[in-house]
Amino acid sequence: MAKTTDFKTFTRIENPFLPFNRNAVLFPRKIDGKFYAFGTPWSGKFDESINTKTEIAGIAFLSRGETNEITRVPGDSVAFDFMNQSVRPDKKEDMIYFMDVLDKVLSNVPIYRLKCNMSLEAVETSYNKMNPRSNNNEN
Repeated sequence: MAKTTDFKTFTRIENPFLPFNRNAVLFPRKIDGKFYAFGTPWSGKFDESINTKTEIAGIAFLSRGETNEITRVPGDSVAFDFMNQSVRPDKKEDMIYFMDVLDKVLSNVPIYRLKCNMSLEAVETSYNKMNPRSNNNEN
């Protein structure tokens, strides 16, 4: 999750990952062995969303930092963070499905912790590490 000012910064770099909505991305789905995030057609008052899908290259949990640094972490170390940032289902059977998908995502998608300030360098730091075409995304 990011503040609107952070979201707008992502649109200023060349070939950015597609941000879908400044507040929400629909829960990921696995298609042909790859996980995808889906946008939402509802933009709210800012009208800044794209109703499409893109492959998930990684998931980063952000925190404010004086310097910009990104570290890959085990998926199970962020399960609580993911749950805390998600809208969880009320029905038991839906929650079981949610937890199953969450387990698969955290086991198969690279997970990162990003400490960042609000500079363009913060965006470049995360992009360079999480870019699937980069040699920097292994660890």
